[in-house]
Formats: sequence, C-alpha cells, structure tokens
Amino acid sequence: WTTVQGYPTLCVSKRDGRYVIRQTSRYEHTGKLPIKAFNSDVAVVLDKEEHEFNIDVAGFPLINVGQAAYCRVSYDWETVLQDHLTDLTLLAPRDKAGILMNLFLNFARAGDERIDQMLELVSCYTGETDWVVVDALLNVLDV
Repeated sequence: WTTVQGYPTLCVSKRDGRYVIRQTSRYEHTGKLPIKAFNSDVAVVLDKEEHEFNIDVAGFPLINVGQAAYCRVSYDWETVLQDHLTDLTLLAPRDKAGILMNLFLNFARAGDERIDQMLELVSCYTGETDWVVVDALLNVLDV
C-alpha cells in the first residue's frame, strides 16, 4: 500500500447487523491496508475490496483509530453515523477531527454528503475546546 499513488477511501456501512468496510480509490486500486478498527488497538489488514465484521461495538464504531493510516473513512449516514452522533463526544480529539474533516471533504469534493447532514454533524461539536477539533471546525465552516 505504500507503493501506489493516492490513498483509499474506506466506506463504512451496516448491513444485516454486520459492519461492512468497502475499500475504494480514485486510482482504481485496492491493496493491503493495515488499520486499527472498532476501537481496538489491534490492527487488521484489509486485503480485499470488501470486508464484513460481525461484531458488537460499544460506542462509535471507529475505523482508523488515531487517524494513523493513510486513508479517508466515509461513514454511511443512515446506517452508521446518524445512530452514533452522541457517541462522538467520547472519542479522542484526533478522531473527532478526522470524522468531521472526512465527511466535509466527501461533501466538498464530490458532493457525496448533503448539507443538512454536515450541519447536523457540526452541531455535535458544540462546546469543543481542544485545538485540533476547533481547527477542524474552523476549516469546515471556513471562518
């Protein structure tokens, strides 16, 4: 994964009670991507286009814990993100900022997200004082 141009987007959704991670790329390639998933410190290797996980997750089903992997993560609004908005407050600042920036970049670059979803997500960040999160908010709001 370190020898190919660009970086993948991991699309996270929930189907039949299972989390599905689909790996996509603008450059039409997928590869082996080591990533920490579902609030775990143990890395898994995503080595195919789609993976299913039958796992119960307490709190937000975070993919790319610590925002350490070279990828974007796009959470499906209807099946994942909308159900876990209140769980965002429990995440580390780096992960809060990552979720916000990834959703915004999906919206701004490709028009994949609706503005009402973006505004609802931003409202979940009320009261944030950590600079990493505040900086992400300022970038999203273009203040």
